[in-house]
Amino acid sequence: MDNKIISKFMLATEEGIEILLSLATEITYEKFGSITTNKILEQYIAGSFNRRTMIIEMNSLSNQWVVVFYNNEPVGYMRITSNGRRPQLLAKKRIIRLAEFGILKKYDDPQIPLSLLEKCLSVCRGYDGLWITEYAEHPLLPFFESNGFLRLQEVPDQYELPLPALYLFRENEK
Repeated sequence: MDNKIISKFMLATEEGIEILLSLATEITYEKFGSITTNKILEQYIAGSFNRRTMIIEMNSLSNQWVVVFYNNEPVGYMRITSNGRRPQLLAKKRIIRLAEFGILKKYDDPQIPLSLLEKCLSVCRGYDGLWITEYAEHPLLPFFESNGFLRLQEVPDQYELPLPALYLFRENEK
C-alpha cells in the first residue's frame, strides 16, 4: 500500500486550531526539549502556542498555515509569513519567510518535508525568494540546504528562544 502524503492549507476552524496547537506543542518539545530547560520551553509554548494567539495568527493576513498529512494523520506544519526581521542583505528584495517548519520525528519519510516545501514554493513563486530564521542546530538544515537554501553570513540578533540562530535564503527561479 502506498502511503498518502498531502499538504494543505489550514483554516482557523475548531479542528484547524486544535491540529496546529497539538502539532506545534509536540514538535516544539521534540525540537528544543534536549537543548533548553523545561521552564523556558513551557513559557515559550504558553506564549506562542496558546489558543488565543493561534486564533489571532491564523486569522492574520500576514500568515498562511499549511499542515502535511500522512495517511490522513497530521504529522507536520509550516507557516508562510511576511512577518519577522529579515536579513539586511535581502532588504531590497521581495521575499517571504518560511517559519515554524516542523515534522514529528516518528515520521521520517523524506517525502513528508518535501511535500510541505513544494507547497511553499508553489505559493511563493511570485516572490524573489524565501528566507528562514532557524536555530543553528536544527535537524532539518541539511534538508533545506539540499533543496536550494544557502546559509547567509549575517547572523540574526534574536531568535524565539535563547539559542544561536542563522539565516537561510533560497532565490526563486525567474
